[in-house]
Amino acid sequence: MTTLSVMLPLQILTGVALAAHHGLTWTGLAEPGYGRTLVAKLGLVTLAMAASATHGILSAKGHPTAARAAVTAGLICSVGIVLLAAALAT
Repeated sequence: MTTLSVMLPLQILTGVALAAHHGLTWTGLAEPGYGRTLVAKLGLVTLAMAASATHGILSAKGHPTAARAAVTAGLICSVGIVLLAAALAT
């Protein structure tokens, strides 16, 4: 069993539980505050995963410069994820 097959569902379940704990609804995702911050964080998570996949593909195909650009994009997304997660925790 791969780490991704365990960790991704666990992250999704804990995220849904936290959103429910905060009383977040689907319409609340468009409202200022917790909902919009969560949407921004989820967007960055999606971009970070795409950058990671792109890095793996480019590395395997022997494109080191492009692979470095993809991993740098993933790192920038990760910093944003941490900052938004901290904002959600307060």
